[in-house]
Amino acid sequence: MKKNLMIRAAKKKDVRLIMKFIRNNWDKNHILARDYKFFCYEFLNKEKINFFLAFINKKLEAIQGFILYGNKKNVHTCGSITCVSSKSSRAYLGI
Repeated sequence: MKKNLMIRAAKKKDVRLIMKFIRNNWDKNHILARDYKFFCYEFLNKEKINFFLAFINKKLEAIQGFILYGNKKNVHTCGSITCVSSKSSRAYLGI
């Protein structure tokens, strides 16, 4: 079976999916897995969520969160959380 990789920017509707991924692949007690309001405070940017998501065959395999330092078009960006599923066949997704 061919494994189709798709990487895309997260949307507001993806928040619960990302939180579940963190809970299942990082730590069930991680604040980003438990606290929806805090998650949105840190990562919500209008209707976008500051995350990139990697899917293999439509299954979430990896996440990369980032923080923007400003509201202009070309601002400094800092990576904040990276996690790849331990079951992923593409561990390099964390790079």
